[in-house]
Amino acid sequence: MCEMIESMPVRRVVVLLLLSTFPIVGRALHAQSAAATPPPAAANESYVYCWSKTVEPVFYTSGVFAALWKTPEDANGVKAAFLAFLQKKYGFKGASTNSVECFAEIYSPGAYRGVTSNKRYGIQTATAQRQQIVDTGWMNTSAENSATYTAAQVAANQAPINAAVASATAASAAADAAFQNYMVCSSNGSATTYFSDVFNAPKPPPGPRGRQGSELGQLFLAFLTKKYTLAPNEYAMCSGGSPSTAQGAQTLKQQLEERAKQARHQVIETGWKNTP
Repeated sequence: MCEMIESMPVRRVVVLLLLSTFPIVGRALHAQSAAATPPPAAANESYVYCWSKTVEPVFYTSGVFAALWKTPEDANGVKAAFLAFLQKKYGFKGASTNSVECFAEIYSPGAYRGVTSNKRYGIQTATAQRQQIVDTGWMNTSAENSATYTAAQVAANQAPINAAVASATAASAAADAAFQNYMVCSSNGSATTYFSDVFNAPKPPPGPRGRQGSELGQLFLAFLTKKYTLAPNEYAMCSGGSPSTAQGAQTLKQQLEERAKQARHQVIETGWKNTP
């Protein structure tokens, strides 16, 4: 997503996106879908939407509205107004306009649809990052920008958001605790094969398949180097069974040990586990 003024080339996101399955606090996204009637816009205006970009567990977004967007000053004015609105109504922690962003498309027959699609893309991205979505419906009106809120009203606005964040955090923690990624490590490169114990590894990091097994193998090899006398070409790898349960990894370990014995290798149980 990017901020644009009239002199910049228009970049339109043309991706079909599904709405978030995470709780949406505030106005529902469908209240201003691509099929909705676009708000009036003058020929010299652009369609705009804004969002928060802090590391908070909440992603605030505005509605899609028309605004003058011809100069950097125009853009900064809209961003400042959105920031002030979030601070007043929700107690938003962002302290400068660097904590919010806006996207705009110069007025054209397809501009509203393009900005709305970009908004949906932003919501999908935030959802994938486990942020709670708060569609404020802000339209940059004078009434919205001049409104004031008491501390009690801000607390009331924050309550459902905080509850949704707490619920999502608890659900994520429970899912992580129940996650099973059991693995076993073994060495290669000599007539002695060293085996680890079966252990539950963390979730695989992003990247090529097998990366986690290679990285854990390096940790196992470091342990072996300290405790045993290894051949110069010794290396280690960790793998998971199918399924990735403790029993699956245990079955895999038994198979690997049988192969080592059939190759007349000495099998050594090290008892090593990958522990923090």
